Amino acid sequence: MKICNHCNAVNADNAQVCCKCGNQLEACQCHIGGGSIGFRDAVRICLKEKYASFEGRATRSEYWYFALFYFLVLIAGAIVGGILGALFSGGDRDITMSVTCVVYGLVALSVVCPAISVFVRRLHDTGRSGWWYWLALVPYVGGIVLFVFTLLGSQERDNEYGPYRQ
Repeated sequence: MKICNHCNAVNADNAQVCCKCGNQLEACQCHIGGGSIGFRDAVRICLKEKYASFEGRATRSEYWYFALFYFLVLIAGAIVGGILGALFSGGDRDITMSVTCVVYGLVALSVVCPAISVFVRRLHDTGRSGWWYWLALVPYVGGIVLFVFTLLGSQERDNEYGPYRQ
C-alpha cells in the first residue's frame, strides 16, 4: 500500500499516480511499513510538502524528527545571531544582544508554522482535534498533557483525520 504525501489517500502498491488527487507517487514511500520515517523525510514533509497543512496525520517519528530539526535550527540561529552581533557591535553588549535576538527571532518565526502544523497533525494521529493545541495556554499542566499526547501511539485505524499508516 502506498500513501499519497499530498492527500493521504491509500493507493495500490504498484500505483504511480494517486487515485484521489492525481499527485505523482514517489518510488520511495516513507509512510510504508511501520509508520516510521527518517530525519530527512520528516523535514522534507514538514517544510516542503505540508508547510502549513493542518489536515491529515503525522506519525510519532515524523513529529519527533521535526522537533529535533526545529531545536537544531533554533540553536544554529542563536549561534549565528551571536556571531553576527559580536562582529557588528564593536564590543557593545547591548547591540550584540539586539542583533542576536533579531536573528534568533527571524529564524524562529520562519519555522514556527510547520512546527505548529506538524503538532496539530500529531494530535490528529492520536485521534484528537487540533484545538487541543490551545491547552498549551494552561500553565504547567497544559504543556505536560500535550507532551504526553505526542508520546502516545497512533490510533490503529482510520479516523476522521485520515487513514492509518501501518
